[in-house]
Amino acid sequence: MKAILIAAGMGTRLRPLTDDVPKCLAVTDGRKTLFDTQIDSFHKCGLRDVVVIRGYQGARFTRSDVRYVWNHDFEKNNILGSLLKASDEFDDELLVSYSDIWFEEKIPKQLIQSDGDIVIAIDPEWQKTYVDRSDHPLSEAEVVELDSEGCVKTIGKVAGNLESFHAEFIGMLKLSRAGAELFKSAYADAQQEFSGRPFQRAAVFEKAYITDMIQYLVQKGVEIRCHAITGQWREIDTVQDCSSLMALWKTLNT
Repeated sequence: MKAILIAAGMGTRLRPLTDDVPKCLAVTDGRKTLFDTQIDSFHKCGLRDVVVIRGYQGARFTRSDVRYVWNHDFEKNNILGSLLKASDEFDDELLVSYSDIWFEEKIPKQLIQSDGDIVIAIDPEWQKTYVDRSDHPLSEAEVVELDSEGCVKTIGKVAGNLESFHAEFIGMLKLSRAGAELFKSAYADAQQEFSGRPFQRAAVFEKAYITDMIQYLVQKGVEIRCHAITGQWREIDTVQDCSSLMALWKTLNT
């Protein structure tokens, strides 16, 4: 199994910390960056082959025990398009992760052991992480509504009533070899049909999120399983989020 870390974005909401460095390198406790904690966690889970998709300030990534793929179109696309810059890597089992999340090591380990061709990690207690998070409101969450079998029924950022949603997608998913091929094939189909046009919740296909592709797959009848995590995680999208993570790291290290 390979791990793919998507780290091409500009992290504009974390400025000025990201004025000249990628988000996951800007978040640091002075000893280790968020990037280092992510890679180390993958390695401890047995994921030795890690692919990092870099774009904005990509030359800042210098760690030598990972492989790199460039997304030179990072200003024109979004996280889905960024992920598929590594389409040549979709020839094996994959663990895919956002680069702006911190997670306890046991979370990817749990996801790796889950059953299913496409499995997303979800947090059923997601609203707790939004307490005192005024700079990143609930409306920004990538929420998930489950069907009667516990699989994805609806997913994405939703304006308005959130009562029907059961969890939040944390930004990590597992693809079996068959799941990786299915995901890659569905992306190619969607790209051909929707390029330059609205796609799911995205104004145009090129600006789509991974959750848009997951919803597309659900509508095609593909089963997207969910794994409810146990353990702590945090999304780091704003300076406020960064300060909160620093406080959590201090607590965990004492």
